[in-house]
Amino acid sequence: MELIRSQSRPRRRNPARSAPKRHGATIVEFAVVAPLLFFMIFLYIEFDRYILTVHAMKEAARVGCRVAILDGATLEEVETE
Repeated sequence: MELIRSQSRPRRRNPARSAPKRHGATIVEFAVVAPLLFFMIFLYIEFDRYILTVHAMKEAARVGCRVAILDGATLEEVETE
């Protein structure tokens, strides 16, 4: 009888209990990644505003040129369009 008990399978460990303690690791990882994430979002918004401004300037120049080539156009008309 003693021989049978010694050959029985070992107990399985609970993976939650055998895992290393990682209290606060998520907060630290977020603190490292969050500034980069926020910077990238801010960079995307600012780049979009830059492209919008460049497009508006090009459109204004195009409209100004179209008004300027008309016969009888004055400087005042070109500047106000």
